[in-house]
Amino acid sequence: MRRAAGRWALAAIVGLATACQTSAPAPAGQPPAPSAAATAASPRPLEPISLRLDFLARGYHVIFLAARERGYYAERGLDVSIAEGQGSGPTFQLVTNGSETFGLVDAGVLTRGVEAGVDAQMILGVFQQNMFGILSPGERPLTRPADLEDRRLAFTPGAVAEIMWPVFARKTRLDEGKVTLLNVDATAKATLMRNGQADGAFHLVPTDSTIYESSGFPVATMRYADFGLSRLGTGVVALTQTLRDKPEVARGFVAATQLGWQTAIDNPDLAPPLVRQAFTVPRSDESLRLEWTRMMEYMRTERTKDRPLGWMDAADWQETQQVLIEADFLKERLPVERYYTNALIQ
Repeated sequence: MRRAAGRWALAAIVGLATACQTSAPAPAGQPPAPSAAATAASPRPLEPISLRLDFLARGYHVIFLAARERGYYAERGLDVSIAEGQGSGPTFQLVTNGSETFGLVDAGVLTRGVEAGVDAQMILGVFQQNMFGILSPGERPLTRPADLEDRRLAFTPGAVAEIMWPVFARKTRLDEGKVTLLNVDATAKATLMRNGQADGAFHLVPTDSTIYESSGFPVATMRYADFGLSRLGTGVVALTQTLRDKPEVARGFVAATQLGWQTAIDNPDLAPPLVRQAFTVPRSDESLRLEWTRMMEYMRTERTKDRPLGWMDAADWQETQQVLIEADFLKERLPVERYYTNALIQ
């Protein structure tokens, strides 16, 4: 913001000097023409747009907060409001009904929405690896699929990690009948694990493990990806109508977010202060920092590791689609170009 203000101030000084040298009095009876200084001192107003996050504030949301705090959005004429989310599903609904310009949404939620007729696309692939899996108490670790036999897992129907459970079981040749699933609300998982009523629970591994550990409860991890279950994670989604009607807004948002993203990678210590500045967060600074640094390894796939931040590969989308079809989450095999575009990425 200070750099942008400095440029306007410099432009105003130059314009004022030019006006003093060249301006002539207006003819009698006519109002004076606006001076160059007045024109230079009146920058075009910022366009208000909105971003709805996927969950309540996490350390990895620093990607967007850094872009705002460093003035990258403002430099592109954008005034970006950023609000916490309540899950990818509700966030996607807010984007599709026009309440939000952009949303941070899981790839599975997007693909199902497109299958249902929603005209939306992912424009930045933020986390491109499978972040889901099973967490268990550190003193009673479940780290291999075979460890799950005769165990009780806290299970929230419809949640992303749970949707992929049947595919994971088939891929690892695990007999689902030997695992007891406890249907619970997501907020009850931690309590059940702590008091021994559940031997493990389905989770977003990198961030949820950090939250457990920051509260003094060490956990063991079993990531789906470590056992061959690959799929894309979350990214920024917009209606294609927005991309058509406001291409410069979308392009500016993507470019500024990429700058904020790289700034956050280079300066991971920005996560705690920027997240706290924007939201009320009951976790420690170290927890917020870890929520960001642990997510960094999920930002690219083998196919996109040499591409710009956010760039997506068609083959990764095809693999994601296949996993979701196998899980009976999707019914149709649509062209994957319906789900995403790299057109805005530089």
